[in-house]
Amino acid sequence: MISIVIPVYNSEPYLNECFKSLQNQTNNNFEVIIIDDGSTDSSGEMCDNFANLKENVIVFHQENKGSLQARKKGIKLASGEYITFLDSDDCLRNDAIETLEKNIEKFSPDIISFKFCRGDNECYNKGNLGIKMDYLSAGFYSDEKYQKVLRAICSGYFNNLATKVFKSSVLSSCDDLLEISIDQGEDLCDLLPAVDCAKNYLELDEVLYFYRENQSSASSVYKPKRLDDLALLFNKLFLYAKKWGVQCESEFYLHVCRHLFWCISDLAVSSLPLKEKESETKRIKNLLISYPAGQISKAISDLRLDMKIPLRLLLKGKNRACLFFAKMIAKMYQLKS
Repeated sequence: MISIVIPVYNSEPYLNECFKSLQNQTNNNFEVIIIDDGSTDSSGEMCDNFANLKENVIVFHQENKGSLQARKKGIKLASGEYITFLDSDDCLRNDAIETLEKNIEKFSPDIISFKFCRGDNECYNKGNLGIKMDYLSAGFYSDEKYQKVLRAICSGYFNNLATKVFKSSVLSSCDDLLEISIDQGEDLCDLLPAVDCAKNYLELDEVLYFYRENQSSASSVYKPKRLDDLALLFNKLFLYAKKWGVQCESEFYLHVCRHLFWCISDLAVSSLPLKEKESETKRIKNLLISYPAGQISKAISDLRLDMKIPLRLLLKGKNRACLFFAKMIAKMYQLKS
């Protein structure tokens, strides 16, 4: 059986769609664990009403403690052999559980990963995928092949917790699972110990999850706290990358450079005053140069040209030029989209 853990906080506009996607599942071999994390709207009542309609739904109400603690509580209450997470404003494809159960029966994997699509309205179109499609091809990864999974995690391309299903025994064996509460990179922090404890991994070429775009909480909005979060994330990721080998370390440095480029890009188009932008640019540089210069230089040289230019200007201390080029590049991205 699969346990679906749903942290809920003030999700009134989207809960009905979320619950409908569970009601319409073609396979009922699952339970739903809803953690109402101190909602102040009608979300708590909506969760209770849904539980009254379904025997396989448990609702737990608690004071607001954040999504991290809500997930922790959900894991404790779960009784399934496998556990997955669903955000309260998102949906599962109607045959998601059926698809997962068939693959569990066939492979008995420690972790399953599947694709997602994103947008303003529910869709399951591969054309709307928001992830790099070719980093890990569909298949079962174990023994030596499992190194590819570790490299993928270090690259940052597979950092969505909600598109994973975990064997419960794997999660229970992790010492540092769900320990760092941050806004930027929390899912990847949570994935690292699970991937480290697991022995195999199944990648599905199936779009089973709809991720709703939420502009009010988008990670692309620049906030100074973002750098503090990334510093914590990088520290934890580096420890695992070092443990997993040289190839993972190389992916780690690429990951750092890409993320800091995105920080510069979002900072450049933000509404912050120029003085604050320059101050944040210095903070980004300080984080970048906290890692070995040779490794960072090599990583930057392996990036696309549009990423290389702002990062090299940053390292040379040309902050305004760095912000100018980053803004121009961001505008080009917007025109293409």
